[in-house]
Amino acid sequence: MKPVAALIFCAFLVVTACDTVPSTVEDLTFERQDMVRQSGDGSAESTHVASVSLSWPRASGGRASVADSLNARTDDFIVTQLAGFVPKGDTLAADPETLIRAFLDEYMRFRKAFPESAQIWEIKITGAAAFVSEKAVTLKFEVFAFTGGAHPNSEVRYMSFDAESGKMFALEDVISDVGELLRRAEPVFRKTREIPEGKDFADAGFWFEDNRFSLPENFGLIESGLVFYWNYYEIGPRVVGPTEITIPYDEIGDLIR
Repeated sequence: MKPVAALIFCAFLVVTACDTVPSTVEDLTFERQDMVRQSGDGSAESTHVASVSLSWPRASGGRASVADSLNARTDDFIVTQLAGFVPKGDTLAADPETLIRAFLDEYMRFRKAFPESAQIWEIKITGAAAFVSEKAVTLKFEVFAFTGGAHPNSEVRYMSFDAESGKMFALEDVISDVGELLRRAEPVFRKTREIPEGKDFADAGFWFEDNRFSLPENFGLIESGLVFYWNYYEIGPRVVGPTEITIPYDEIGDLIR
């Protein structure tokens, strides 16, 4: 099996913001960073609040280029997510603190406009190193947000990086024949979503372009294999929900670069 296929798993759990856990990648370590902000009337009994909770892995040690790349991608992801929930005029801000303040201020304006509303706004972003080996590092982020409406917003995002250069992998960097991977992944998807072979995807409620199965850009290298994740609304209405499939490395070893 080729090098990336022989991924050596290093499991760890980060429990406090000051704990560090060494990885297998030249002393690369991760510290959990936390940020919690809340807006309300200041009383302990207040239920009229907006809150933002961020928790993410901060890489350090090892090759500076790797840690810098992971941290830059993490920062960009958090800022991009927060910017999606603030007024347009505030999206030019490039730091979480300013965006969070804009979000909380917007909630207070909402409260003044609709004082009888019991609505609570919330953003929660959680990230962690899901996989670390000598060849790859994968970060996983989970996002939950509610700012009114019938349903909250939620998203899962994987990012995988070359552990030696820090470059974020595209699927073509990992797989030599994406077309063949697609052929092998479709039965896994059908089994996961209980769609019989030969049944039309559209008839099953999915929105694949031209009614042909396709893989998302959202993928990650994890211990058990190559994971793909479709979020809400990416391939179907909300009732379809998100979908995650994992293709074991021993089933695609000949395709791994």
